[in-house]
Amino acid sequence: MVKKQSSRTDYLRTLLKRADRSCPGPGDKVPCGKMCAVGQVRCAPCQAAYLRFRKYGVTEAQYTVQLEKQRGACAICGTKDSGAYARFSIDHDHATKHFRGLLCTNCNLGLGHFKDDLATLQRAIEYLTSAVKENLCGKT
Repeated sequence: MVKKQSSRTDYLRTLLKRADRSCPGPGDKVPCGKMCAVGQVRCAPCQAAYLRFRKYGVTEAQYTVQLEKQRGACAICGTKDSGAYARFSIDHDHATKHFRGLLCTNCNLGLGHFKDDLATLQRAIEYLTSAVKENLCGKT
């Protein structure tokens, strides 16, 4: 008699012990066809897509469409280099969780440090503008 799995945790533990298992995909019921490493539930790209969807509600298709809209570049600075991570960061409104776009690591961290506060960002722009004007005029 086959013992029935008592919980999802037991099922996952069983899967993690197997090395000959193909990846179930990021959660859309479509396997990606890659083999999973021992100890992993999904291959690395599918795990990233799964976590991106769970955390931000952004599917792989939405990510791809947005990246195409942005011509493969950061929405703020325009760099094609995502920075410290392999992919661009998901920018979202922290209050509403609304997906705004894709940012490189530097721009994402910059917005995060300013806490998405438009007034503070405007003061930063004014500060930089005045510093540039002072330096061009030879003032200190």
